[in-house]
Amino acid sequence: MIFAVTMGLLIFLLAFLGSSFGPGVAVALRVWGRRIQAVSTLLIILVGGALIYSGANPGTFDRLILPM
Repeated sequence: MIFAVTMGLLIFLLAFLGSSFGPGVAVALRVWGRRIQAVSTLLIILVGGALIYSGANPGTFDRLILPM
C-alpha cells in the first residue's frame, strides 16, 4: 500500500505539472533526469526493503506503523 500511494502521488504530480506548465516541465526533467532517477531508485529500494521486512517480521512492522 505504501508503494502504491507513493507511486500514485508521483504520477499524479507529474501529470498535473505537465498539463499546467507544458514543455517547461519536460526541459526541467531532462536537466534533473539523473538526480530524479537516483532518488526514485533509492525510494523504490527503501520501499522494497520495507515490504520484505514486513513479510519476514509482521509483528515488528505492525508495531512500528500502528503504535497502540
